[in-house]
Amino acid sequence: MGLLDKFFAKKNGLDTRYYRNGQKKGEATFKNGKLEGLVTTWFENGHKESEYNYKNDKLDGLWTVWNEEGMKASEGNWKGGKQTGVWTYWNKNGTKASEGHWKEGKQDGLSTYWDKEGNVTKTETYKNDELVT
Repeated sequence: MGLLDKFFAKKNGLDTRYYRNGQKKGEATFKNGKLEGLVTTWFENGHKESEYNYKNDKLDGLWTVWNEEGMKASEGNWKGGKQTGVWTYWNKNGTKASEGHWKEGKQDGLSTYWDKEGNVTKTETYKNDELVT
């Protein structure tokens, strides 16, 4: 067991970390040393960086990431530590960059890619993490 494992094994409750300037950096809740519930991180400028959920130390639920300007950069879902459902990524200008489907941690279904003007540049189909077309 490493040093961090020993530290977190005893951890219960809310853990909040801060930047040197006093701005909140991250917040997470532990139960018996395992992540449980909402985790939130912030950029040093105060904008939210990410928000995601844990259930029994595994990613579970909505995952959202923003850029430093406060615009959404990506969003998707986890179930039992594996990607699931639709995952979407955005360009810095706010236009959709890509969208793909996941099932039990593997790409499965249509993936679409757009340029910064919103034009489709490519589509691919995956089955069980393998490119079909």
